[in-house]
Amino acid sequence: MLRERVASKAYRDRILLCGDVPHEGTLQAIARASVILRTTWYDGDSVSVREALAFGAPVIATDNGMRPAGVRLIPAREPAKLLEAIEAELAAGGVVPRPVLGSDENLEAVARFFCELSAPG
Repeated sequence: MLRERVASKAYRDRILLCGDVPHEGTLQAIARASVILRTTWYDGDSVSVREALAFGAPVIATDNGMRPAGVRLIPAREPAKLLEAIEAELAAGGVVPRPVLGSDENLEAVARFFCELSAPG
């Protein structure tokens, strides 16, 4: 159903829908992307978001409290905010790659969480 909707749009050649893709192919797609979307309702820190930031690709992601610096945050389940963020990002043209700012605080929080879960008793 999604593929049919995309196929009916004038901008269909600008959208890449993939299933499982080899990692190298994924990295190439990220490097060539105008914007990366991570619009999950529930998830933790994401390797794909960090990879996109490392390539200087603009990232729009739902605010889950664990996104690294440099991500444009939107509230989950608010399509109007997503559309607004996409339009703003595309209008900006992605001319200047965004540096990855901040620290590994998110990764450290995830590691602490898993250590707590795996600790005996």
